[in-house]
Amino acid sequence: MQLNGILNGGILSTLLDCHGNWTAAIALMDRSCLPKPPLTLTASMLVSYKEPSPPDTELIVRSHVVAVRENQNPGLGKAAVEVDVAVLLPQADGSEKLLVQGTGIFKRLGALRAL
Repeated sequence: MQLNGILNGGILSTLLDCHGNWTAAIALMDRSCLPKPPLTLTASMLVSYKEPSPPDTELIVRSHVVAVRENQNPGLGKAAVEVDVAVLLPQADGSEKLLVQGTGIFKRLGALRAL
């Protein structure tokens, strides 16, 4: 999980992927007034590592929906959601230091999640 006191980048990218995926699913659920979030899959993910991430430290994960694109053409797939996600390190002065940022495209499948 860590190498030389730095959290592994694969763990951080997985965290961004999972958080972004749920952000997209909840956005689609809210947008369509669904009783449960739909299944969504990661179509693409770009991750940029800004600073080394320390282990055994509380981190903040934030995300927001950039765009929702509904496909109106039959046979060309379902909705896609673009999400920005960031991992932040709280600072003593109340500010936050950006450690990792990512942008993902998450595509909706037809089914709803079984929660």
